Amino acid sequence: MTDTTVAIEFDDGTKESGTLNFYSLYLLREGGDKARAIYENYQKIRLNGAKDELDYAYLVYTAYVCANLDKEYIDYPEFLKRLIPNRGMLLHTVNLLLNPQPKKKATSPAPSKGRQSQ
Repeated sequence: MTDTTVAIEFDDGTKESGTLNFYSLYLLREGGDKARAIYENYQKIRLNGAKDELDYAYLVYTAYVCANLDKEYIDYPEFLKRLIPNRGMLLHTVNLLLNPQPKKKATSPAPSKGRQSQ
């Protein structure tokens, strides 16, 4: 199974979830006017490429909205005010969202081999 949820860190130390799974994007596209506008802007960035770092921030905002469709979510300007201004973290988060990795299976340590008598 693939893990599509990432933690989005804000400047005040709080964290919110974000996801760009296909079902959440579908719900966003089929939602009301506000949700559909977010989806359309997301698609424009995905199809044409990010023009600047604010486009990358918008991809993360879209993931935040997708993870919070069943709750009240903040608007994009408020999201930008709260987002940590760390460009490396922003790009890392975008990479995790666009290229989700399979969940790692819990592994148990290999049994240790005791001394063997000779």
